[in-house]
Amino acid sequence: MLEDANRDIQRLCQEDLRRRWRQQQLDRVVHAIDDLLFRLEDLNLQGVDRVPATLRERAGQILDAVPNRQEHECLRVRYRVVPMMDVLFRAQEVLFRLRDPRRAIYEDADAEEEHRHDAVPADLLPPDLLPAEALVTADD
Repeated sequence: MLEDANRDIQRLCQEDLRRRWRQQQLDRVVHAIDDLLFRLEDLNLQGVDRVPATLRERAGQILDAVPNRQEHECLRVRYRVVPMMDVLFRAQEVLFRLRDPRRAIYEDADAEEEHRHDAVPADLLPPDLLPAEALVTADD
C-alpha cells in the first residue's frame, strides 16, 4: 500500500512537471509573438508595407512552434505587414486556448452578452444608445 502511494505521488509529480514545462513553452512562444508584433507594428507606423526577410524567417520559426499548427491553415507566413500581424494574433489566440481551454467559453459568453444587448427593444434603450436613424426629433 505504501508503494502504491509513493508510485502515485511520483506519477503526479511527473505530470505536474510536464504540465508546467508545457505552460512555460507556450508562454515563451506568446512572448516571442509579442516581440515580433511590436516590431511589425513599428514598421506599420513607419508606413512599411512589406515584411523584411529576417522578420518573415523569424515569424516562420515562431509559427512552427505553435502546437497543432497543421490544424490551423491560416497560420502561415505573410509578406505584408498587416496580414502578418493578423496571423500572429490568431496564433496567440490558439496558444491562449491551449493555456486555458475554458477561454472559448468566455468568448461565447461575450458574444451572447452582445447579442442580448442587441436584442433590447429600441423603446427601452436610453436615447444615447439608440442609432441616429432611430431618433425622432420634434421637427419630424
